[in-house]
Amino acid sequence: MATRPFIAALSARIPKRVADKFQSRHASSSPGSLGTLSAGVVLGAMAGAGMLGTLPFLDFGQEGDDLKKTNIGSKPVRKTLYTLAEVNKMCAAGRIVVAYKGSLYDVTEFTGHPGGVGRLQMAAGGDLEVFWKVYTQHNRGHVVDKVMSSYKIGEVTKEDMQSITSNTFYDESAYSDDPKPFPELLVNTRFPYNAESRLSTLTDSWLTPVGNDFVRNHSSVPNVDPDDYLLTVTGEGLMETTFSLDDLKTNFPKVDVTTVIQCNGNRREDYHYHDGETPAFGPPHWVAGAIGNARWSGARLRDVLRASGMDVDAISTRKIEAPVKATQIGLLGYDHDEVGNQYCCSFPFDKGIDPYGDVILAYEMNGEDIPRSHGYPVRCVVPGHAGARNCKFLQQVTVTDTPCLGHSNWKQYAVHAPDVHLRKIAEFEDYKKELMQDPAVQEMPVQSLITSPSAGEIIATRKSGMASIKVKGIAWGGGGSGINRVDVSLDGKTFIRADVLDTHPGIPALSVELGFL
Repeated sequence: MATRPFIAALSARIPKRVADKFQSRHASSSPGSLGTLSAGVVLGAMAGAGMLGTLPFLDFGQEGDDLKKTNIGSKPVRKTLYTLAEVNKMCAAGRIVVAYKGSLYDVTEFTGHPGGVGRLQMAAGGDLEVFWKVYTQHNRGHVVDKVMSSYKIGEVTKEDMQSITSNTFYDESAYSDDPKPFPELLVNTRFPYNAESRLSTLTDSWLTPVGNDFVRNHSSVPNVDPDDYLLTVTGEGLMETTFSLDDLKTNFPKVDVTTVIQCNGNRREDYHYHDGETPAFGPPHWVAGAIGNARWSGARLRDVLRASGMDVDAISTRKIEAPVKATQIGLLGYDHDEVGNQYCCSFPFDKGIDPYGDVILAYEMNGEDIPRSHGYPVRCVVPGHAGARNCKFLQQVTVTDTPCLGHSNWKQYAVHAPDVHLRKIAEFEDYKKELMQDPAVQEMPVQSLITSPSAGEIIATRKSGMASIKVKGIAWGGGGSGINRVDVSLDGKTFIRADVLDTHPGIPALSVELGFL
C-alpha cells in the first residue's frame, strides 16, 4: 500500500506589510521542501506553517477603477436613477446588470466570480436577494461594501425594484437531490454544501472517517447511476477510449493510496480582515478544518492511459519522447452549475505517468464505495497536490496543453504575485493573457496545525495548579516532503521542539508539553 504524507494549502505570495505581521518560525522538512509563514494559534502557542488562500487579499479600491474594461454591448454610464426599461435594454444588449436593495450593479466584467460566470448570467436583470436566499454566503457585509461597490452604476425606484423582485425566480430544486449534511461537520456554505472537520477530531484516528472528513463542492452533487457511468480518456498520444465503472474495477490492478486531501483555500478566514480593513475574496471562508486523511483505492491513472494507447513506461523512462502538447492532465467532473459549466482542473502530465506518482482513479474511500459527497462513483486522487486537483465525479481525462477553457471555478486556483491587483483577478477575461502566465496551485508546502487546545480556549493554569499544558497537533507536507521537526511556542519567542509521534509509517503527528514559570 503506497503512503503519502499529509498535504497542505499552498501559500500565495502576500505583501511584505502583511507578512511582517506574522512570525517567521515554521515547521521544517527535508531539504528542498517549502516553508510557510506561521501565526499564533492558541495561548500564543505556535506550530510551524501557515495558511493559505490562492488569491492576494486586496481591496478592490480605487486603484482598480482605471483598469481597462471590455466592451460588451454599451457600457452604461453611472447615473443616479435608471428606469426598468433601461435595465431591460442593457441586459438585452448583453450586459449583466443586477439589482440589490434598490441599487443597480453592472457585473459584466466580473468574469472571475468565484461561483462562475454562469451564475451571474443566471441573475441578469434580477434581484440578488432572491438568489442569496439560497446562496447565503453572500449575506456578509463585505460582499456589498467591498466587492460589489465598484460595480454600482445607479439605482431604481422603489416601484421598479418591487417589479424586478416579483419577476425574479430561482429554482431551489437545484439542490434537492443533494446528500444530507454530515452532522459532525461545521457548515461553511449550505448551497453548495461545504463543511469542515472539527479540529479536535483530526487526531482521534489515523484515517479520517466519512462524516468527519471535510466536504468541498462547487455545485450540486450529481447522482450518477453506477451502471450508466462512463469515463472518457482522450487527448494527445491517446486513442479516445471509454471505461465503465466495472472496467476500472476488473481490468486494472486495485491500488491503495493513503493521502491527505486539503482544500487549498483552507484557513482563508484567518485572512478575513486580518488588517482590520481587507476582506478575504471568495467563499468558503474555511477556518482550518478543510483537511482529511483517507485510504483511497482504485486503478492507477498510468495503467488507464496505457490501455488507451499511450506507452507510459517508455515515456516515463525517456526511451521515447512524450507528445509535444502532453503537458497537462485535464480532469472534467460530472458536476456543473445551473447553466451547465462543469468543474474542471489539471495537474502536470509528468505526475500522471510517474510510476511513483501514485495518481489513481479511485472508486473506494476507507474500504467502501466513495460516498456521493466525496465524489462517487470515481474520483481522481493526486497525492501531495491541492484538493482542487483531486477531481470528484470524474467524467473525462484529457492529455493536453490547454485544459479548462470554460467559465468554471478553475480561474480561482492560481498563484498570483502581490502586485497583481485583485480587480484584475475579478475581471479575469479582461486580463486573461497576463493571468494565464501564473501557475495553478499544485504541490502543497510543509505546514502544521495545533488541534488541542482549541483556538481561543482559555485554560486557568494558575487556579488549577497546572505546571504545564500538553499541546497536540498534526504536521504534513505535500509533494513528497517529509517532516523533520516541529517547534511550538507559548509566547512566540521561546520555542520547544515537539515530539513527532510515529503514529503511522511516514505520517507524523506532534505532541509537546509546555511548562509555565
